[in-house]
Amino acid sequence: RQTRWREKTFAIADTLRDTLFSTCGFDSIYYVMHVEKESCEHALCTDGILLFREDFGGNNPSDPKISTTPVSGMSYTQVTTDVLGSMGAGKYLVTKQGYCNGNGTSQWHLQDDHTHFGDLTRGYFMEIDGRAGSDAFYRTTIDHLCEGIELTFSAYVANVMTWGMYVGRPGMYAYPRLKFVLTDPTSNTELATYDTGDIPFDSTFIGDNMCWQQSVEWRLVGMNFIVPVGVESVQLSIYNNVSNSNGNDFAIDDIEVHL
Repeated sequence: RQTRWREKTFAIADTLRDTLFSTCGFDSIYYVMHVEKESCEHALCTDGILLFREDFGGNNPSDPKISTTPVSGMSYTQVTTDVLGSMGAGKYLVTKQGYCNGNGTSQWHLQDDHTHFGDLTRGYFMEIDGRAGSDAFYRTTIDHLCEGIELTFSAYVANVMTWGMYVGRPGMYAYPRLKFVLTDPTSNTELATYDTGDIPFDSTFIGDNMCWQQSVEWRLVGMNFIVPVGVESVQLSIYNNVSNSNGNDFAIDDIEVHL
């Protein structure tokens, strides 16, 4: 049974903070009091202390529509324009609004950012044209962990292809499917894996031929994980887990690790 303590935080003096958190490496001005227990069985516990977040930036309205800054840990090729034809298998775009892949009736939805959904002036997300094969397109490492603590690794994902591409051409286009892999970066030992399964298209738009002008539903995916004995760092790798580059087009945002 997986459980999570609901945390209440209280500010404390720097000296006491250093004493309490030097072992686990938490750089915080807060003393975490575990005062109320709540169950997280069979659920992602995303309301705990945030240790890591990748929201891709762009949270200021003055930031450009498309980021030109490469995402750390990416193996795919960055595209910095949304001109038709610029995307292709193995490429990614960091943007405030999704890529329009098609003329008139797009193959892709004009997706919105998850962090600031509905506000096209703020928030980047990453849009990916997946290539064939199972390869890691994103990696990050979380350090200064203590054995026995329970972490939640999560992200929001969306299948950005329109319903007509799947319904009109059955079996031609692959659904996105991702795999989270946790490893010990010191020994390269695999610690845990999680498979999202096929990420479906947003069926609420079926029959709407202009649905590409709207954003689709973001889906929360991820896993809970207990840090094993002797492990102080965990590397998160996210794999494109599809053997077909036809279809396999998705967006990802707010990759997070919670304690």
